[in-house]
Amino acid sequence: SNIVKELSSQCGVCNVWEYCIPNTLDNQFEWIQSIQLDTTVFESGPGEDGFDDKTVRSDFVLKKDTTHFISIEPGFGLGATNEYFKAWLDMNQDGQFDFEEQIFDSGGFIDSVSSGFFFLPNETRIGHTRMRVAMTYDIAPDVCGNENIEFGEYEDHCVEIINRVDNCPHIFDSVVENIGSDFLDVWVNAPEGSQFRYKIFAASQWSEPIWLENNYIELSDLDMCTIYEVEVREWCNGAPDSWERLDIIQTSCLSNTEEQRPEDIVVVFPNPTNNKFWIKGIEVIDEIEIYNTKGLKVNHIRSYRGKAIDVGQLQSGMYFLKLSMGRKKMMEKLVIY
Repeated sequence: SNIVKELSSQCGVCNVWEYCIPNTLDNQFEWIQSIQLDTTVFESGPGEDGFDDKTVRSDFVLKKDTTHFISIEPGFGLGATNEYFKAWLDMNQDGQFDFEEQIFDSGGFIDSVSSGFFFLPNETRIGHTRMRVAMTYDIAPDVCGNENIEFGEYEDHCVEIINRVDNCPHIFDSVVENIGSDFLDVWVNAPEGSQFRYKIFAASQWSEPIWLENNYIELSDLDMCTIYEVEVREWCNGAPDSWERLDIIQTSCLSNTEEQRPEDIVVVFPNPTNNKFWIKGIEVIDEIEIYNTKGLKVNHIRSYRGKAIDVGQLQSGMYFLKLSMGRKKMMEKLVIY
């Protein structure tokens, strides 16, 4: 049988138990590009022989007795093809993926991002365990592979399971007090003992957690005209709660000594909207990317020249518009009702 045994023990049962691995697959032209759990995104890419074992480190943290978001993005070499997506999590940490441990099924073949939600029951064991994600062409994947499957990729990750922390105070709001070309000052209404982290928007790598002092987040040495995402988490009863998105903020596109000109002002209208919107203030935008509040890209427009953008197919809620004009990038908020 196909068995993989880890050499490291940094990730609990991820590296102690022997897990089955799928048969060799051709992933030259289709592979798993990225995996997102809640707000954490892991950028991947093709692995060797259609199997990518990334359990040497823990990349995700999940709370039991909680509903979680999962999104799998495919990568293609010669154009998009229809793929089937599944994911499993060894909840009882017994070294195998049982039928009831399947946490995601795309329900069919698609050629783009596949997303959904799953509930992690209270019986899930605390600690590190293994998650398996599969993307296959033409045939739905089995957890340990299928000799009839030729194309696609499997990927294993180490996931840390923690207790759900109840009765913790919640983070209410934030106020951006100062924005410069290389710094951000944010006041946060959060309890004492909270932590924050930040990263460039849509990037995979977060900063190390930083303890919040006097309800202020002070970030320096940032990139000019760059969009940053900030998350905060609380410590309650001696344990960390899950990360929560605090804000998405862009550093100034002007030097700290320059003043904003009228032509630098961008207006998204109507906002809120229920079907279409326009952007005023910039004649040509090279690229517009629309993200939901979970950081998932839901629409992509190239070479915008003033025409209406149809968003009638999107669900009601808050969205973020990432505007790219050469090296200059801007972030605007859009509400759909």
